[in-house]
Amino acid sequence: MLLGRKVLLTMQRGFALRDVKGFRTVSTIASIALAQFVPLDLKVIKAHHIKQTRLADHCTYLPSDITLEKHIPPDRLLHPAHRITFSPDSFHNGSQIHDFISFIISNSLEA
Repeated sequence: MLLGRKVLLTMQRGFALRDVKGFRTVSTIASIALAQFVPLDLKVIKAHHIKQTRLADHCTYLPSDITLEKHIPPDRLLHPAHRITFSPDSFHNGSQIHDFISFIISNSLEA
């Protein structure tokens, strides 16, 4: 359990009571639930897991065969003037799309 859970819930209680127009006799958990707020301790845990996943490039919630997307530095991106854009309406069948993508990949590997 999070060490500062009680402190976080106490901070959130005032906002929840004000939101539901409740009195001080309403419990903290009930006021947060009625206000439809996510408890702050759960948000802190979620933020911690996201940060750990970004730092370690590993997520404990995903199977090992699923890889995480990685950030591409701006210097590795193609310049907008050199990017090829197309409209899906310009293709009439799947083979034309496949041919176009193969052409793009072969040209990008040569550059």
